[in-house]
Amino acid sequence: MASACFLALQQQQLVESDSDELLSTSAELNEDIDSASRPDSPSSRTHRGNNGNRNRLRTRSDVQEVIRFMEGEEEDMGSPSAKTETEAPAANTTCWDSIDPRLLPVILTVSLLSSATCWFFLQCPLLSENGMGPLNALRVGVALPFVLAFGLMAFASQVDPGMVPEGYPDLAIERSYLSSQFPRRIRRYDHFCRWLLNGIGLYNHREFFMLLMVFTVMVTGSLIVDVYLLAAFFRPEHWVVECLLAAHLTYVVVFAYGLLPIVRLHVAFVSRNELANEWKDDLNYVVDDLEAGTSKWVGELDIEEFNDKFDTFRYEPTRNRWDKGWPMNCYLFWCVPRWDKHQMGEF
Repeated sequence: MASACFLALQQQQLVESDSDELLSTSAELNEDIDSASRPDSPSSRTHRGNNGNRNRLRTRSDVQEVIRFMEGEEEDMGSPSAKTETEAPAANTTCWDSIDPRLLPVILTVSLLSSATCWFFLQCPLLSENGMGPLNALRVGVALPFVLAFGLMAFASQVDPGMVPEGYPDLAIERSYLSSQFPRRIRRYDHFCRWLLNGIGLYNHREFFMLLMVFTVMVTGSLIVDVYLLAAFFRPEHWVVECLLAAHLTYVVVFAYGLLPIVRLHVAFVSRNELANEWKDDLNYVVDDLEAGTSKWVGELDIEEFNDKFDTFRYEPTRNRWDKGWPMNCYLFWCVPRWDKHQMGEF
């Protein structure tokens, strides 16, 4: 009897020991995954003081301004670069930063509907009057990109961005991120888009990129047509038409001002298979020592040097193990199946 009790006690101790090891391993894996958001990681020292110009995209501060425009203030969106070890000057703010984020998708939708209405009842009749084609055919052609844009917006804003399925272990999933906006880790997480009020990840990244392309086509077409019609109807008796066309052209210019830097940035990210979230973690960036002819990973810099050299960071392809060259990167982005529940987004 005593021997049986002893054996049972030994088995219980072994089970407890295995359980402790599993818990320890899980904790270590979680610690590795979230290390980028710790105070000693490069992302925690992201310099937030430079006032970049998001239309240039020449320096790292310029790129940071584009990401701020997409996400809003980082601490509100659960970005890994929200923590800073040093106090920095206030970041650039725009009129959009003072608006309730929940209203931004409404503003975007209403502005697009207003633009579509203007096209249907102003530009299309004027183009038809100038012999550019039948009115109904022109309206159908104009409607297609707007319908496609609204469909992509609805999908990207409402779909699950790629959260790990409930009950599925989310440990050690590379390229994933646990955002404060969502209850579970998002696979292949790119960023949080405040204009859609949704995360952009495994399930909606391609649709988000397609939406940017559709917007680019719409903006380009609108600029060309508005300028053409303004020149064609530049007469005093058409002052009402001229004012309406000028107002629409102003809207298009403002829209393009916000859109085109985002498009340029995401084209670069896709071409080198880099996610916006990885850009903020500084994992693939180095600084060059021109005198010594060497390069150093930015994570090895101290805080002062990190901030001083912030705008000289250079993308280093050899540090990004996901970068297979732009042809393969584009193939992976567009052709790898994403909707299998076992697809973890590690590509």
